Amino acid sequence: MQSVVLVTFAITALGAILLAGRIRHLRLPPVLRDTMASAGQFPVRLAVFLAVSFALAGQHLGLDLVLGAFVAGAVLRALMPADLHHDLMTRLSAVGYGFLIPIFFVTSGMKLDIASMVHSPMALALVPVFVLMMLGARWLPVLWLYRNILSMRQRFALALHSGTQLPLVVEIAAIAVERGEMPDWCSASLVLAAVITLMVFPALASIVIRDRAAGQS
Repeated sequence: MQSVVLVTFAITALGAILLAGRIRHLRLPPVLRDTMASAGQFPVRLAVFLAVSFALAGQHLGLDLVLGAFVAGAVLRALMPADLHHDLMTRLSAVGYGFLIPIFFVTSGMKLDIASMVHSPMALALVPVFVLMMLGARWLPVLWLYRNILSMRQRFALALHSGTQLPLVVEIAAIAVERGEMPDWCSASLVLAAVITLMVFPALASIVIRDRAAGQS
């Protein structure tokens, strides 16, 4: 049943993208262009409307919200004239980084169930293990892929920056708990480990690069 729903959603999304490409050549694009720099900001409002609509449609069908938002972006790209893509991305980035992403981190903090970890020694013991796993998952590929391009210090700093995992881990843990595939204490361990990577890894990377710069000077 889930496969049928997914295929139906994919066909509907493809149809919406093709329809948006046809609408692009009608009278709507001038409206988008004329209001891009005005106070109305119709393209931004349209982007928010499409994201919410497709996300709710996906959730109603039992799919993840992210999938619906992704389809909304594809539809919006097909609908918007090519010369407006950069301007719209700049405005959406301002909305995302200035408003929505901070809310995401607030909700991430609310999902961190410290109480469940206090009563589970295993949960506390797994935190450093998860941190090392998150670093190792990015460290080894970076060391290998950039071995002829970057120095060892630069590769180590890049691996530390790449090892920050909070957004992805929060979503994966939330889905796993919701579906009953992961206990709450394990989810809390994962999220706490991801928070540690976000707090510690960039600082360590800055120290590594700063020490290298000081040594060269």
